[in-house]
Amino acid sequence: METQGKIPNNINCKFLNLGFDILSRIYVLAQNPNLSAVSKFLYEIGNSTSVQIEYNVLDKKQRVYFFCAPIGDCDMVIYKKDVLAGLIRRDILKYHDYLQLFRIVVEKEYMDLVEVLLAGSRVEPAEPYRDYINHTTVITSESDLYSVKPLIDINNRYSFYQTFSGNVKLFKLIEDAHKIQIDVINEHRMSPKKLIEKTRYINIHEKLSKYTYILFLKGFIENLDYKMVDYVLERIELEEQDFGECLNNAIYAGNKEMVEYIINVGKNLGFGIPDDAIEAGISSNNIYIIDYLIEMIGNLNISIYDIMEYGVNSDNVKVAEYYLDKGGKVEYNNYQFLKQASSMGNRKILNFLVDRINLSDIDSETKKELLSVKNIEFFSRLLDKGLDVQMYHDFLYFYDPEFPHEYLEYLQRLLDLGVNIYANESSILKEAVRYNDARVIRLIMKYSKKPHIKMESSFDHACANSYIEIASLLMNNDKSLAVKCKDMIYDFAIEEKLECLELFLKNGADMNTKQGRSIMSDGIRHGNKPLVSLLLRYGVEINYDDKNLFEYACKSRFYSVVKHFLEIENVSKDSIRKEFLKSCFSNHYEMLSIILNYSSYNERNILFSLSYGLPLNIVSRNGSKRIVDLFLEMGTVISYNRKIFLNACKFGYDGLIARIVNHWKIKGMPDKKIINKGLLMAVPTKNNKIAQILLEYAKGSKAKILRQNTLDELLVMVCDRGDFYSAKKIIEMGSNIDSIGNRTLLKVFLLENQNILNLLIENGLENKKIDIINFFTACKNGSLIDIQRLINSGVDINVCDSYGLKVASESGNLETVRLLLKNGSKFVSYLDIFYLADLSEYSYDDQDFGFFDYKNLYNYRVSL
Repeated sequence: METQGKIPNNINCKFLNLGFDILSRIYVLAQNPNLSAVSKFLYEIGNSTSVQIEYNVLDKKQRVYFFCAPIGDCDMVIYKKDVLAGLIRRDILKYHDYLQLFRIVVEKEYMDLVEVLLAGSRVEPAEPYRDYINHTTVITSESDLYSVKPLIDINNRYSFYQTFSGNVKLFKLIEDAHKIQIDVINEHRMSPKKLIEKTRYINIHEKLSKYTYILFLKGFIENLDYKMVDYVLERIELEEQDFGECLNNAIYAGNKEMVEYIINVGKNLGFGIPDDAIEAGISSNNIYIIDYLIEMIGNLNISIYDIMEYGVNSDNVKVAEYYLDKGGKVEYNNYQFLKQASSMGNRKILNFLVDRINLSDIDSETKKELLSVKNIEFFSRLLDKGLDVQMYHDFLYFYDPEFPHEYLEYLQRLLDLGVNIYANESSILKEAVRYNDARVIRLIMKYSKKPHIKMESSFDHACANSYIEIASLLMNNDKSLAVKCKDMIYDFAIEEKLECLELFLKNGADMNTKQGRSIMSDGIRHGNKPLVSLLLRYGVEINYDDKNLFEYACKSRFYSVVKHFLEIENVSKDSIRKEFLKSCFSNHYEMLSIILNYSSYNERNILFSLSYGLPLNIVSRNGSKRIVDLFLEMGTVISYNRKIFLNACKFGYDGLIARIVNHWKIKGMPDKKIINKGLLMAVPTKNNKIAQILLEYAKGSKAKILRQNTLDELLVMVCDRGDFYSAKKIIEMGSNIDSIGNRTLLKVFLLENQNILNLLIENGLENKKIDIINFFTACKNGSLIDIQRLINSGVDINVCDSYGLKVASESGNLETVRLLLKNGSKFVSYLDIFYLADLSEYSYDDQDFGFFDYKNLYNYRVSL
């Protein structure tokens, strides 16, 4: 769907009639223009001003505050100027909504919207108020008098953010707001008599308060606008607290000249520099401001040590540099600042100070305080400076999963320096197991010269959570874990944690117990192949006394278990026969092969002879040549009956057919009808062996076995599939060449089998049928003379559903198509029309060919 342009912003879209639920969902999806599910049209609608405005006002009654809706991109919805303007025009917002709107337009400096909001007013029922002149309280009813109030109270502390950008024009608008006067009759259609003010023209704003002036003053200070700073200072009386806030603003602005200027303003007013000024200076990271502040507060006895203390508390390296530049020492008061930074964990200044000390000069207690900061980077710095690993092992050797790569390098360094990895009962190793940290464990094991003690709990944790690699590492370190935790293996087997179970079995755990054999039996009953295979591989014995297990093993196809049962000959003959017949019905080759291979010659004969040769009857009708061949190989008993023979012909059991034919040669031929039917069933299977065997038998027989109809049908079948040798043999046996129809001739043509065609011609194929083959060939090759000659000789031009026209169209020969159509060739299907329509695209010109309009034909195809 395409649009003619952007959706207008100044009109409401009918799309809004869908309702809020649907609209809001579309609006959310339309946030991403690349979303395949959202069309360009919906995206434009979702981002149009009218939809955004309606989205925010339709559900307004359900929300306490206007901007609490959790849907959409806040910047896109709230901060677009045209959306804000539309919301103001709707004039349905509450007072606190207008306050928030005003804060946004002030922050974004939308001057025209600021003017609109400042000029806006509202009428509210008057509340009881105090008459201070007459010292009375005036009570008014809700329907009595009203009061006019501005939409925005410029002196409300919630109307503004903490500071302004210092925009002079914006400041002038707000400062002059008290001059705005409205006509209550025109503005609110209300008589002045209903107002407390009793006048038609009302100034809705009071003059700017000192609080608001100071907010603007802070903005002008940060903007370094000295002119406006002076302008504001002339209009307010600055108090000491206000001066301190303004000074901090100047310090945070990072401009030394503005700091000097504000300090001079304070001096003129008799204000001293506040105590927190130096902290603000330190936070500014401006050395010049810090220097100036120290110079100015020198009379207050603030030393460089006090400054340094501020710097340490705020983790400020700039202050530390300043401290050292002024002659301060890291060693001051027995490394006071170093200890202070350590206790607070302030790493920046800690690293800065450590780089400037000699560790050998620090006492042991101070070093321990430094090591209380668990940080890889800091500890590496201490190691660089020569910290004794052995002496402070308990502090340095810890586990930190938060930074795995850095920790691995740190641990490698500790191990190279000879740290005791067995300390605290291998606590780091246990922590690494808990966090599934295989890299750390591999590294520790690389340096382990003996088993780690008391690791049973950690090993149990690793196995319970399937941390196989970790469990394997622990087991390799301490082979005795397989014995110490041997009771776990049964739980692993029951819970099917086979990797853990195999880990135990590989390391010498023995499960060939009564409980283990019971688990094996349960695994066989429930068809748990992985468990049974694992237990067999590690020598767990099968409970052969449980006679039902053989049946379950066969059902679940546990071939190895079945073999075990058959090897020890601990299965009843009836059970074997029962499963043998089941496998015959289900075509289960593997099971049949196992039973037959593990049975003696006599036992196999008994199995094959069940119910007078029933097994072969079953498998022969199931269509599995593989099983039939297996039975023949194993010496199956064959009941030479009608069903066996027909199934063999149908499914291509050439080995079985050979046995049956040999039996006929000895015992005599069965009913001729069966052989005729079998041959007709065998030829479509494309198993030439069966056809050859039966044809040879029929040909060598003294009696005439094959009927004429059978021979004729067989000839058509073998010609259809291009079997030259079978066709030759069938013709020799007396098949009638005239049985070959047009469809068979077409198939011979399509197969391009010249041998069969020659065979048919040599054996008396009619000339008119030969002409059909020649006609197809001429149409394909585009031989117009031959086509016309054959048509004149009487060939059916529409033979085989007008195949001549079809092959000419497919070949792309337009002249041939013209000739055939002029001589009466007809279309049989739409597909033929499509071929011809495609062909018309390559015609030499756009003229009509008399009786047929190729262009219209092509258009007709497209319309279909």
